[in-house]
Amino acid sequence: MKFFSFGLKIKTYSYTLLLLLIASCGSQTDDPVEPEIDIPDPVGDVTEEPTPVVDPLEGLNCNEGGTIDNEPENPINVGRLDDRTCYANYVEIMLDDNLFGVYSIADNSNHKDTNGLQPRIERALTPRVKPTGGNFSEFSAIYRIEEVGDTGSYIAQTKGKHTGGGGSADPAICLFIAQAVVTDGEVTHFDIYREEITVRGGTLQDGGRQNIYLTRVPKNEDFTFYLKTGFDAANGVITSHYANAVINGESFDYDIPDPERATETGIRYGAYRVKGGKAKLYIRNTVFNFKND
Repeated sequence: MKFFSFGLKIKTYSYTLLLLLIASCGSQTDDPVEPEIDIPDPVGDVTEEPTPVVDPLEGLNCNEGGTIDNEPENPINVGRLDDRTCYANYVEIMLDDNLFGVYSIADNSNHKDTNGLQPRIERALTPRVKPTGGNFSEFSAIYRIEEVGDTGSYIAQTKGKHTGGGGSADPAICLFIAQAVVTDGEVTHFDIYREEITVRGGTLQDGGRQNIYLTRVPKNEDFTFYLKTGFDAANGVITSHYANAVINGESFDYDIPDPERATETGIRYGAYRVKGGKAKLYIRNTVFNFKND
């Protein structure tokens, strides 16, 4: 019995050793360790990644000095540039075979004024005209709007100082503001309003201004804009101070209150005010005329 038991143990140990050897060989065959291979660079035609398109207006860092009144030597748009944004310079680009001046601003990008004034990149049309019957200042252009600030942005304004005090030192008495129209989550159009004074020196906060809806224009499509401000008189007395606009052929007249208090009037245009977000306008075919007797 003892001899039988010893022989059985030898057979068992031999059988177990054989299984371990087979398993070891199988493991090496199924999971070989492959040496690292250097893959050569491809030869022949290679498809390169496209170079990303860089927007020339993309945000310049205000903390790095920003920009100054910088524009081409002979800009296509009329008027003196007033650049109070470090976000972008005035530039000119081709769109649909037409050369546009570009006005782009961003929230909190006024690097020049320290009193909290809103960013702007506008043009002032000079001279401002005196309150004499028949004097006027008129401006026409073709606009295209890509975006406006979260609460809207101004695209043009009538300026006009007055006697008797009240309001700012250089009041904006009639402003044209574009506000985004959103459809299915996308901006498709812009509503144009006229922000007008109801009293000289009035503000929206004190009820001295109001917004009047004028018209709607499509996003990124051309529309015509015309603005004329001036004075009428009778027997040497100013009877009317007006700011009349025509947008895409539709007229919007406005008689400014207390015309006898006016001391001058004029026009500015471009991008002004952006409380949140950005604004970008394209403007071409600008024409300015005036009479200032």
